[in-house]
Amino acid sequence: MHLTGADTLFDGTSGVTVVFAEELADGAAIAEVARARGLDVPRDLSIVALGAPTRPVSTDIDFAGFRIPRREMGRRAVELLTQVLEHGGTPQELLACELVEGSTLASPISESEKRQSPRG
Repeated sequence: MHLTGADTLFDGTSGVTVVFAEELADGAAIAEVARARGLDVPRDLSIVALGAPTRPVSTDIDFAGFRIPRREMGRRAVELLTQVLEHGGTPQELLACELVEGSTLASPISESEKRQSPRG
């Protein structure tokens, strides 16, 4: 997988502590690259996956993230578009996303913890 800007993302100097991946397959690829560069997920880099997988991926990683109601979003989008076409306006609607706990999200470690760590 080609990741634009990946060199600075994974070199430990960017200050990035979490990555949001829209696709589970992308999250798995990011985790693989991070681990290959010596980073621990989630100690050094947290990864949050957004939504259910839409592309096949084989991974045993238990991703933290959000379950996005994509079907409901599509259904409501069609209803709102119909409303706009018939009556005008610019309606907005928020749909709740369910938090999915997993093993890929942790609080960033502090600078003092980094200095005390044998890896820091």
